[in-house]
Amino acid sequence: MRQKLYLDEHALKELDEFQRQVGWKFHLRRRGNVVRDAAEGKTIRALAQEWRVCSKTIWNWLNRYKKKGVVGLYDRPRRRGQLSSTQLQTLARMRYPWFKQHNLKTSRRWSYAKLTHWVRENWHITLTPQYLGQLLGQYVLPQKR
Repeated sequence: MRQKLYLDEHALKELDEFQRQVGWKFHLRRRGNVVRDAAEGKTIRALAQEWRVCSKTIWNWLNRYKKKGVVGLYDRPRRRGQLSSTQLQTLARMRYPWFKQHNLKTSRRWSYAKLTHWVRENWHITLTPQYLGQLLGQYVLPQKR
């Protein structure tokens, strides 16, 4: 399927300027090249294979370019969810139950994916399972006496 994209002379100059500004940042240069190739008539599938990214990613880049121009090709800022120490303690106790600290056998343990879902549902904070794993890896549970 072809993504209809037409670039006039002004848009091409703007895209060239974008390419010069980003310099060595390959991921941004690639997005500019994808937009140019789409304007030349290449299919989404061909672009995805050529640039070795998912076709959904190509769609996202082209749609962001259509809506915002070259500004849409830059990385969007991402704010990682912040958890308080009380929230971290709660999650650590869910992930590593008390009896695990005392070397008792258990098969009940929350996965990072389930914890991430639980955080999103209950605290309305969006985290990735990997980031949650990093947070909990840095957190040390207080020892029970």
